Amino acid sequence: MKIAFAAQGVVGPSDGVADPRNPVTYVRSYLTGLALQAAGHEACMVPTLVQLAGGELVGSFEFPVGMVDQTYRARSPWLRPLAKRLRRDLFDGVDVVVTLGWMTRDAPEQIRRARANGQVVIADLADWLWCDTHAPGSPKSDDYSARYPNQNREHLRRVVMAADAVTVTTPYIAERIRRWGWNENVFVLRNMIDVPMWQNGQQRQTEDAGNRPTVGWYGETLLRHEDLSTLRGVLGPFLVDHGLRFVHVGDFPGQPAATELLGLDPATVAGTFEQVPIQQLPSLLATAGIDIGLVPLADHEFNAGKSFLKGLEMAAAGISFVAQAHPEYEALGAGILARTPQDWWQALERLLDPQERVKVAADGLARAAGHDWRARGQEWVEVYESLTSAGVPRRQSSLTVVP
Repeated sequence: MKIAFAAQGVVGPSDGVADPRNPVTYVRSYLTGLALQAAGHEACMVPTLVQLAGGELVGSFEFPVGMVDQTYRARSPWLRPLAKRLRRDLFDGVDVVVTLGWMTRDAPEQIRRARANGQVVIADLADWLWCDTHAPGSPKSDDYSARYPNQNREHLRRVVMAADAVTVTTPYIAERIRRWGWNENVFVLRNMIDVPMWQNGQQRQTEDAGNRPTVGWYGETLLRHEDLSTLRGVLGPFLVDHGLRFVHVGDFPGQPAATELLGLDPATVAGTFEQVPIQQLPSLLATAGIDIGLVPLADHEFNAGKSFLKGLEMAAAGISFVAQAHPEYEALGAGILARTPQDWWQALERLLDPQERVKVAADGLARAAGHDWRARGQEWVEVYESLTSAGVPRRQSSLTVVP
């Protein structure tokens, strides 16, 4: 079986879904591709082309999984004819096409052609996008859909309806798709991780009682500003009362400062580190020296569908962390969960004890090992194989596409 992962759509500077360095693409296609290859299948990332919100065209080739052959960026129109060729050749020679982030008007028609050609199409969703809790200007927001009618989440909904099956990160997303009748073939495939990659940063907790811990958060603030705001009035006073410092990893020019969203005293800020590709993140976390990680989550519909990926990454990197109580983090079983501001304060105080940090980090690493792609990749393999097995009836698309 030959499987092609194809990322396509409109993205912003903080959401380059077609870039194999992007966390979503890395986790949902790159690691899955490695698992499929280990099971004896062929897996590749086909040529992709996207248009940034600012008009810049970006394309990349990665074929097979693990080997980037070419990446190109340009603002000139010469890429547009190439885009047509890429769409025409997208499905050549593959048995299964897995779509990631397809938000263009012509995407359902591409799926119709692929299915008519006998290929199985799987739409993969990492987030629940059909809610009103996105930052203005985000490709996932209502105002963006109105401004860009050819490339938005409405077309992604039609992709979900047109595909043979849908794979998602959480039971919440699966339940929504089934409830709304978009697609009955929905499979929950939780995010995996490459534990050795995260250990390369050699982030380790120590029992040195003289080690004053550094508190940190990593991520981009554009889409997570409401999450950080939940700790406003909690983290700032905690840092001051205990003489601690804070670092932010993942700063992006032009986005709100995490320290301002958190309402921190500048004297408690140890530094900020700019965003890097996911493969470089473990080393950067070690450089930043985060001892206590934060995973705040605002209470809204988008976050209801979020996975435990950030906590999983922290656990694999050997970082003890506190996370907002959430069904996915309860399922992960790593870190310390907090529901109220008082819970957050008490959890952070608990991790001031170096021995407790070592224990929480060790428990988290053990949990992370169970989510390594080598341990869980077979789940993905079995789903893909079941959809291509002889005798399995093909699903009738719930979407009518007019050629």
